[in-house]
Amino acid sequence: TKKKKKKLKPLKKKSSLKKDSPLACKQINVEVYSASNVKRSDGMMADAYAKLELGDQVFTTQPHSGTTVPEWHESFTFKINQKNIYEQLKISVLDNDKFNDDTIGECELAVF
Repeated sequence: TKKKKKKLKPLKKKSSLKKDSPLACKQINVEVYSASNVKRSDGMMADAYAKLELGDQVFTTQPHSGTTVPEWHESFTFKINQKNIYEQLKISVLDNDKFNDDTIGECELAVF
């Protein structure tokens, strides 16, 4: 007696990403609220704006003049991929000048 060969069912394609994988979200949303004690190096008030960078993605807020406590309340969405997943999110506060924007402060944050 010959044994019958079982027909194999095709495998369903599954995503290689697990639910808790950092890439499962594929984007992050960052909201820039405000800054405090923002002054130029010469002590004058700055025309402050924030600049956010992750890999080759760059976003900037609108500049605020005449205050040491600028409030932006602006949101930005960064796309996450294999290339930038472990890069740092760089956040800088700059003084908007005609010729050269001066850095007032900056920090870097781990995304994942």
